[in-house]
This record gives sequence, C-alpha cells and structure tokens, in this order.
Amino acid sequence: DDLLKTRSHAMTKKAVQALSSIINEAMRRGLVAQNVAKGVNTGKKKGRTARVVIPERSELRAMIKVCQDGELALILTFIFTGIRASEFRGLPWRDVDLSANELRVSQRADQWCQIGPPKSDAGYRTIPLPDVVVTALRRWKLACPPSTLDLVFPSGAGTPFGYQNLLRRVFFPIQIRAGITRPVTGKGGKPKRDADGNPMVNGKYGFHALRHAAASGWIDQNIDLKRLQTWMGHESIQITLDTYGHLISDKAKDAAIASEAERALFS
Repeated sequence: DDLLKTRSHAMTKKAVQALSSIINEAMRRGLVAQNVAKGVNTGKKKGRTARVVIPERSELRAMIKVCQDGELALILTFIFTGIRASEFRGLPWRDVDLSANELRVSQRADQWCQIGPPKSDAGYRTIPLPDVVVTALRRWKLACPPSTLDLVFPSGAGTPFGYQNLLRRVFFPIQIRAGITRPVTGKGGKPKRDADGNPMVNGKYGFHALRHAAASGWIDQNIDLKRLQTWMGHESIQITLDTYGHLISDKAKDAAIASEAERALFS
C-alpha cells in the first residue's frame, strides 16, 4: 500500500512479484513455511490508457517519398507489417517469403542486440505482405550487406542495429528530410539552437508510431479483431481492444442499430 502511494502501479507490481520469487526460493530451501507475498493484490491500474499517436497518411507518404537506398524497404516493412522494432532488428531473410508474400516473426533482438525468442508466445506469427513491400524487399535483397545472422536490415558491421542507432541514424533523418519534425528542447522547455542560432529539430515519431499506423490501416479495411490481435502479436484480445478499440467503428451498422431501437420503441 505504501509503494502504491509513491510508485507507479507497474513498479509496485514488479516489486511484489520479485519479493514473492525470493520467498519462494526461501521455501525451497526450507527457511520459511509459507510465501506471505503470494496472492498479494496490487489492484488494477488506475487511469485511462493513453490514446495511440498515429501518423497522418500524408506524413507516411512524405516519408516514403524522401527514402533513399534501402530506407524504402525499411519504412514500407514497418508501415505494412506493424512488427515491433525489436522484431524488425532481428528479422532474418529466412523469415521473409517473397514468393508467398509473407513475413514470419520467430525472433527479436533485445536491447543489447542479442537474438532471442519473441516477446511472448503470441509474438510467433505470420503477416501478409502487399506487393509494394515485396517489390521493395526484392530490390533491397540485392543490395543488402552480408551478415553472419543473415539479417534483412543489418548494421554496417553486419550485426543487429541498436534501437537508438536505428532511430537516430535512419528514422529521424528520414522524417527531418520529409519535414515531419518536433523542436528539440532543453531545460525549462526552451527550444535548443545550433551554432548558427537556428532552432534544432528532431523526428516527430518513434518506431511504435509506424506499428500503430499498420494497425490503423488494417482497421480501416474492416479487419476482424482476432486477426488484428494475431498480426499485432498481442497476448490477449483485451490488449488489442484497450489499444485500438477507439479506432474501431462501423457507422452504417451504428445507424442501423439506432434505427432498430427507434422502431422497437414506437412500433
């Protein structure tokens, strides 16, 4: 209870889980008789889930227009598959079937660039690729530098890209060229300026925004919730609903339901 007053719900939950693991080990060693932390309820997370930030379609087209060399394959893969940055960084060519227009997710690169399994069992999935992505990947495959891990998008050293390096060296520059920027601020929220006195800017979006763009595009095509959950790699349908439920609507069906309610009342 004291932790919940001074720490976030997520941090409190992690602390209780860690304590429970320690006491479990003590029980295994015969040092305590029971796990008094087991079953402690930290309650439900308070507050509303933040609305996802989705790039405008005009912004996505602007990014695509200024892409150079292998950047086009990179951006299109993100926009049309919705895979996580870690899954993208660890993507091998064997998981890209250009003949079947499919991309499989079977591994990811963690924050230390080590290859391992997906975030959860739900992370193992197959996502369809539109022709524009397949064409871009075919061209990129001819120019892709070799890597010991046969990565689709390796760093210059042939290893998985670090997240921040990929963001700062590739994705932010693409956005800056496209004019999709946000000001760089310092202490007190004041805009930073370069040596010439010009306001400094950075890319407006992180990679997760492209993941949201993919989900939004599928929702616009009336994808069913189960398929959306599968393609996004969510463990539960509740995560999908909490994240994208506000985007799902059917105006024609809504109008029909309202009309039927009116008819039922007055008929």
